[in-house]
Amino acid sequence: MKRIILLTLTALLLAPFAALSDTELSQSPNVLRNSTSVGVASNTSNGLADLADKIRPGFLLGSFAAGLNSVSNEDAILKDFFKHNFNIMTVGVYMKSTQFKKGVYDFNKADALVNFAQENQIRIYFHPLIGGVQYTPKWVNEGHFSTPELRQIMKERITTILNRYRDKVDYVDVVNEALDGTGLKPDGQFNWREKSTRGEHVWMKTMGMYQGKKYLFPQYLVDAFQIAREAGGPGLKLHLNEYDNASTQSLRGSAFLKLIQAMREEGIPVDGAGMQMHFDLKDGKLLEGGFKAGFDFGSFDAMLQEYAQAGIDVHITEFDIHLPLNPTEQDYQLQGKYYAEVLRHAIASPAVKSFKTWGFTDKYSWKPNNVDGHPLMLDAQFQPKPAYLMSLELLKTLARTPEGH
Repeated sequence: MKRIILLTLTALLLAPFAALSDTELSQSPNVLRNSTSVGVASNTSNGLADLADKIRPGFLLGSFAAGLNSVSNEDAILKDFFKHNFNIMTVGVYMKSTQFKKGVYDFNKADALVNFAQENQIRIYFHPLIGGVQYTPKWVNEGHFSTPELRQIMKERITTILNRYRDKVDYVDVVNEALDGTGLKPDGQFNWREKSTRGEHVWMKTMGMYQGKKYLFPQYLVDAFQIAREAGGPGLKLHLNEYDNASTQSLRGSAFLKLIQAMREEGIPVDGAGMQMHFDLKDGKLLEGGFKAGFDFGSFDAMLQEYAQAGIDVHITEFDIHLPLNPTEQDYQLQGKYYAEVLRHAIASPAVKSFKTWGFTDKYSWKPNNVDGHPLMLDAQFQPKPAYLMSLELLKTLARTPEGH
């Protein structure tokens, strides 16, 4: 009966709100970046998260905390927007930014963000405890540690962080980006990330492999999740985070779900799946992972349905849409359309528990290869873009309908 109710809710949320047509897009407000002040947007009594909770009680909507605790004249503006629109915050605890030396930690930024979140009833999502070479400081990557030494470094790191923030943090990406290629080898084993253009994956190389009942797993992955469960306690939700995994057509979509299921069968304590969802807009198409074919929302729904059937929670962890160089007003309008469309499908799926963007203002956005793709809800002057306004309007519409309650 519960499954029937959830499927009915999904159908009700999706069916009445078809994707915006080209005609509707052309008729939507031609919102310029300086047309509405961020104060007006942030002080609405129905911010994004409040509206989302009316549609699906318990659904979390938030962002990576990029830009918070910035220069003093900006900080109040950005915090005001955040607390009025979001109820979950991703806080970076990267090893290379929190551990410059062995045994020495810097938690000043994390402490300030966690305190702000607690003061405003905002959930905390940590990212990440362990990752590859680009997330690991030089002293580890070039330290030539033995396997026991490296495991002790891992154990001390995870235990120190999770003990410090015990009962304050709700979710954590224990491991980030473990898979490579399509995620699977021809023999059916998982294809693990062993290196990148920046060097070898030191945890993978040094700690070796663990032979499971059916699959080989990196020992670092097994150990990281086991240490995190012991240090964080049973209430902390442990996640594996990955990119190019949002649909059944995505490069690692099916392989990633298979991996989460395999970890559970092996007894590795993973609670949920992280979908990054970094997208690009090119020639009017929404692209994932550089594929020329536009992102297929039917395949997105199918992937989420597979997670729901498997009883695995999904968290959209790093959503953004990068625009072409010298974007036009039409590009911003399309960005807004797709922001709302992805959110609509996410909130309709019972599998998806949170939807988080990878920052919220273009001034502090992720700029891969130093290219500014203007990917977020607010522009660099903190003014709302169509990405914010269309998402807000979608949620208002869903919250007004009887089916949205």
